[in-house]
This record gives sequence, structure tokens and C-alpha cells, in this order.
Amino acid sequence: MNGWALALRLARRDFRGGLKGFAVVLLCLALGVGAIAGIGQVSEAIQQGLRADSRAILGGDLSASVRHRAFTPEETAILEREAVASSRFVELRAMIVFGEERSLAAVKGVDAAYPLVGDFVSEPPEQLPRLFLDSVDGAPGLLLEPSLAERLGMKPGDFARLGTQRVRLTGYVGDEPDKDLGGFDAAPRALVSLPTLEASGLLQPGGLYVSTLNLSLPPGAEAQAARVALEREFSASELRVRDPSQAASSVRRFVENLGSFLALAGLAALGVGGVGVAAATRAHLERKTASIATLKTVGASSGLVARIYLLQIAFVALIGVGAGLLLGALTPWALGGILRESLPIPADFRVYLRPLFEAAVYGLLTAALFALWPLGQAEATPPARLYRATVEERPVRPGWRWIAATCGALALIVGCAAVFSASPRTAMGFLFGIGAAFLLLRLAAWALAKTARRLGRSRITRGRPALRLALAAAGGPGGETTGVALSLGIGLTLMATLGLVEANLRHVVEQEIPKEAPAFFFLDIPAADGERFEREAAALPGVTRVDRAPMLRGRLVALNGERLTAANTPEAARWLIRGDRGLTYADQAPEDAKLTEGAWWPADYVGEPLVSFAAREGQELGLKIGDQIEVNVLGRPLRARVANFREVDWRGFGMNFVMVFNGAALRSAPHSHLATLYAPPEAEAGVLRALGASHPNAAAVGVREAVGRAVSALDRLTLGLRAAAAAVLLAGLAVLAGAVSAGQRQRLYEAAALKAAGAERSLLLRAFALRFLLTGAAAGLVAFGAAWVGAWAVMRFVMEQPFQNAPGVALFVILGGALLTLAAGAVFVWRALAARPARVLRTQDG
Repeated sequence: MNGWALALRLARRDFRGGLKGFAVVLLCLALGVGAIAGIGQVSEAIQQGLRADSRAILGGDLSASVRHRAFTPEETAILEREAVASSRFVELRAMIVFGEERSLAAVKGVDAAYPLVGDFVSEPPEQLPRLFLDSVDGAPGLLLEPSLAERLGMKPGDFARLGTQRVRLTGYVGDEPDKDLGGFDAAPRALVSLPTLEASGLLQPGGLYVSTLNLSLPPGAEAQAARVALEREFSASELRVRDPSQAASSVRRFVENLGSFLALAGLAALGVGGVGVAAATRAHLERKTASIATLKTVGASSGLVARIYLLQIAFVALIGVGAGLLLGALTPWALGGILRESLPIPADFRVYLRPLFEAAVYGLLTAALFALWPLGQAEATPPARLYRATVEERPVRPGWRWIAATCGALALIVGCAAVFSASPRTAMGFLFGIGAAFLLLRLAAWALAKTARRLGRSRITRGRPALRLALAAAGGPGGETTGVALSLGIGLTLMATLGLVEANLRHVVEQEIPKEAPAFFFLDIPAADGERFEREAAALPGVTRVDRAPMLRGRLVALNGERLTAANTPEAARWLIRGDRGLTYADQAPEDAKLTEGAWWPADYVGEPLVSFAAREGQELGLKIGDQIEVNVLGRPLRARVANFREVDWRGFGMNFVMVFNGAALRSAPHSHLATLYAPPEAEAGVLRALGASHPNAAAVGVREAVGRAVSALDRLTLGLRAAAAAVLLAGLAVLAGAVSAGQRQRLYEAAALKAAGAERSLLLRAFALRFLLTGAAAGLVAFGAAWVGAWAVMRFVMEQPFQNAPGVALFVILGGALLTLAAGAVFVWRALAARPARVLRTQDG
């Protein structure tokens, strides 16, 4: 019989007593694997739903769009050349005015062919042409999102104003097939016919609107090939063409990245569970000390012994991973109905194999990583030492092949995280952070144990026997300090980090920004009305300041004659070449402009176009004074030399631009004006009514409302992150219970010896309670320290905001660690208190 067959036979025989002692391993592996698999199932369901509905989301086989203008007849002819059907619509933000009430809306004006693909859902369920029919008095139809109608207090049949056009509410917007709205879906939606929108006076030259033309291709036509051909034909234009593979691309990236991050959080939970795997493996081997010693004494090789218990641990790991995979596979069935109704995007909930495979790989590799070391120690321990199991000795170092196998498992986990994650760099950073946290917590546990030993012998414990016993136990061999620190530490660290970052972001969004931010942004002010708007706004009661600037949009396309692409643009500056940027012009430098390099042009300058570039953004792009940039403005190239760099503070919600050109460069281009207005909250309603009446085409964006949406988005985002951190903490609680349970035999001996020496049960109860409270509080303190450093780094280097302490988070984490450890200890301490000293000391086996 070969070695593995004999090992399998002996392992099966040894397992006849069941899986006693492995409950923590099974629970930890099931939780970690289940979290990774479940997150993967939801993420894959959304990705597949987006792919399946991509044509409807896009609105056709191809979708062409252009900003700030309509399509030219030549462009329309080229685009429709190969199409069998087409539909055109225009989107912009505008004010809907009903009596004294007004609200910003994402307005879409559609033609008679809309929607080209998919179904438009409305209430009442009528066809769009009927809903847009003129009413008796000639006011065309308007459809509003129900929340917007409720905010305005409108009911079907009520009349409102859109720009200069009187409209009548004929129904409610239910669902639109083309959900990829290019950023216009932040505000509640409103729908009118395209002729109605054109008659409203809102579509001014250079205004902030998007024209879209959706196309349906003949059967069998390849959309991607058609897109590439059109992109080549419009290479010199700002016109953008997309195919279904690019529909909802930003949503896909967000879901993919968020899913990857949450899966990594699940991996952190699995890592915490790995501590439980190591502890349970070590405890199992300690229970089998006599069997291992006997096997080695009668001639069994160390390799055979290692194979026996390796097979047992592998068997347990397979059961735990299998349970986790079952939990992950049930996620679509359990949550599919709820998520399908609540998600604003399509999702195809069914069981997907790829997330299950990834979760299984993570689970098995984590079990191997944490179980191989204690197995190697068991193999290397000589029989004579095994018979002295009650004597505390320095741990045995495993053989080199076990060390190599452990390092190999770690390398495979890192490699799999890089391969499976949508962002390998983020995955590496996350794993590095988790590894550093493990190391920090391990070092902190050693330092805490050493400190507890010293304090136990110091003067502060004189006359306090319960405190002396608690400190001696926490710092003594076999104490729970290391187990508590590692089991609770990672979960509490993640919870505290999220709490600190969220508290800081809330402080910035709710308190710091409103101190400096204007009350309103006014968009699309016609250039001819700019001075009148500023004059009337400044004269209104409560208005303390009005800033106004010309406003255009343009795309940065080239630097020193070289086309800018993602490949030749530094990563930090790639956002500058994605989409259009706000542009303005000025003859004189703004009063608050702080030039860092170069000089402003003369007020009467006429010559080669010049540009003032934001200093930090210019540094990210690698710009120098004298470099030439090219910007596509309304389909025409504008080349300008960099004249200076200036500081720009984006935090105050003020009027800031990356690029400011000299006046002669852009003054003749069609454009509108942008204004910011500063006023106290009590004056905002009156200001909005007055300016809305005299400037109906100007769209007002309330900054406080935008801040509220930012807070709501922050709440939704942190909800998922808190759930991931809670999963890590739950795994930590399971490991904590195992760590406390593993010390049960030692507590029995301690209680028995102290009772025999005359200690009362009340003294022992206080000592045990103090022991668990101090250990848990210390773990919480270390976790908060690590979280403080992590949150400070996030705010300082990622968010670039000052860091604010949050005492409430610190108190929650420290008390949480203490109370959780006390609760876990209370479950196991009663047996130690109830045991009879004579029996424990006589049997020496609890």
C-alpha cells in the first residue's frame, strides 16, 4: 500500500468521531467563499443584463451624438447612408416652471420615430404622438417623471412653462429604453416633442445641449465595423459614434470596479477566516498529540503523519468551500427578485460558473496558506517533545518544502487577485494593505502581551487581585491576545476606516463646501443677455456676489501637433482628454488669479491664440510654457500657445476653468454665459423666482440640492462597503469564538488551581471579565490606530482634503472590540467557573 493510500485510510479512521473542533473552519470558509461568490454572481448578472439589452440601452445599432449644436445636413446624410431607419432627439437641462414653483429637469425632445429600439413606458399607456398632441388651446404635451410632478405640485391637464414655450402635462415618464443618457440623467426627467423643444428658445448656439441620432442598420450588418468606418470619416470632427458594445460603458466600468473591490473585501473576510483555519488546525493537531507521538514511536514516518492530517484538513476545507459555493449559487435566487425591482439597470439573475470558480480557488488557496505551516510544524516535531505537550517550548520551524508551499499559496492568491480583478493595481494595493494590517496587528498583539506582563507585576495591581490575574493571563503563554487582535482587528479596521472616511467626506460635503460655495449656478444665459443678467441679479435683495463668464465646451485633442490618446497621455491626465472640457476667454487676468509661471497677455492682445492652463492639470499633462495645444470647439480646431499657468482650487464650487483663452480667440464663436450667484438660504427662493421670470432660458442649478444628491450617492455607496466590512467582521467573530474556545482547557486549569488556593468565584468572574474587556479594547485601539492612518492617507492623497478626527468612530470601535470579546468569552467562561477543582486537577484533561 503506497503512502497516500495508507494516509487516506488512517485519516478516514481517525475521522470517525466527526468534525469536532472544525466548526470555525467550516463557518469561516463558507462565509468568505459565499461572500466572494455572491458578489460575483450579482456583478455578473448586471454585466450580462447590460450586454443583453445593449442595443435598447444605446437606442439602435449605432448612436451618433454632437454637443452644443445640431447635426449639419451633410453629417446627417453620411450617417443615414447605410441605415434603414433613424430617430433624432436633443437633451439638455432646463427649468420647468409651474406657477411660483420651478425645478431643474433633464429635458429630452424626441421626434416621431422615437424610440427606434425598445419600448417607451408612460402613464397613461399611450403612444408618444398622442401624448404630444396639442391641447384645445394649442399648448403641446409634456411628460414628467412622477417625482418631478409631485415636487412641482402638477397634475395632468396643468399648464407649465418650458423656456418661452407654454406646455401642458399629459402624462408621466415611466421607463425609457435608452438609459445611457450621457450624464443628463442626474436631474428628474421631462419629455416633449422635438418641435416643442425647438420652439422653446432653449437651443441657443453654443448652448449646453446634446443632439443624438440613433440608427438602425440592415439585417446582418456589423455595427462595430460600421462605427469604425464612420469614425474614420468624421476623424476631424467632434462628432461621436457608438455601437451597442459601448452602451452604458461608464455603468459597466463602475459595476465591474465596485464588484472587484467588494470581492477583494470578501477575500479579506476569507483571510480573517484563514486565521481561524490556522488556529483550528493547530488545535486539532494538539488534540491528536498522543496519536501523532504514538505513530512516530512505532515507526511511522513524519511524511506519513503529515499526509494523514493534510488529507483531513483538505477534506474539511472542501466541505467549507462547497458550503460557500452553495451560498453564492443561491444568491440569484434569494436576491434576484429584490434587486431586479430596485436596480435602475437591467440584470440577468441566474447561476454563473466564473464567479463560483474564482471563489473556490480563493477558498482552497486560503485554506492551504494558513494550514500548511502548522502541518509542517507537526511533521518536524520529534516524538519526545510531543510527549511533553504540557510544557511550553519554542515553536518548531517547519521544513523548507512546507515553507515553500506556503509561499507558493500566497503567490497564487496574489496572482489570482491580479488576474480576476478589473483593476490589478487596486487589487495589489488592497492585498498589500491587508497584509500590512495583519503584520501590524500581529506585532501589536506581541507588544500588548508584553505590556500586560509588565503591568501585571507593577504597583498598579497591588490590592487589585482581579486586575493582576487578568493582566497575567492576557500577557501569559496561551493567552487570547493574539487571537483576538487578528480575528477582530481586520474587521474593526475596515469598519473604522470606512467610518472615518465617510465622516470626513460628509464634513467636506455638508459643512466645508457650503461655506464657500455659491447658492446657484445659472447655465445657458444668452451671450446678449449676460450683462443684463449680472446687473439684475446683483440688485436683488440678499445677493452678495455675482460672477459671470463666457462659457463654451471643447475637447483637448492634440499637444504640439501630436494626437492625444490614452496610450501617450499620462494616466493622471487622461480625464482631460475624455469628453469636453469647459472653456472661457478673458482679456484681463481674473482678480483672484494666482499665476505660478508665465505672464498674462495684454488686454488689447490680437495675435496667435494664447491659453492660460490650470497649473496642476498642466503638470499632469506634461505641459510647458510655449507648448501648443489643440482644442476642438464646435467641430473646428483651435490651436493655442500656453502663455501661463495658474492655481485653481476646485473645492469651493466656484467658477473655475482648466483653460482660459485670450478674448480674440473665442469671442466670435457661438456661446452662452455661465454665472454663479451667492446668497443666504432664506433669499434663494425669491432670487430664483425673479431671475426665472426675467430670464426664462437660463437653467438654475441649486448647489444645496446638488450637495444633497452627493450625500445620497455617498450613502448608497457606503452601504455596500459597510456590508463588505460587516462580512469581514462576521468572519472575525467566528474566529474570535474559536480562539476563545481553544483556550478553554487552560482556563479550566487556571480556575481549578485558583479555587484550590482559596479564590472565590466572584474574584474569578471579575478577573475573566477584565481579561476579555482589556484584550478586546486593546484590539479595538490598535484597529482604530491602523484605520486612522489609512483614512488619513485616503483623505490626504486620494481626496486631497484635510483630515478631521471623528471621536465617535474611535469610541465605537474600541467599545465594540471590548464588548464583542466579552460576549464571546462569557459563552465559554461558565464551564471554567463551574468545574470542580479536584476533578480537573486529578484528571489533567478538563
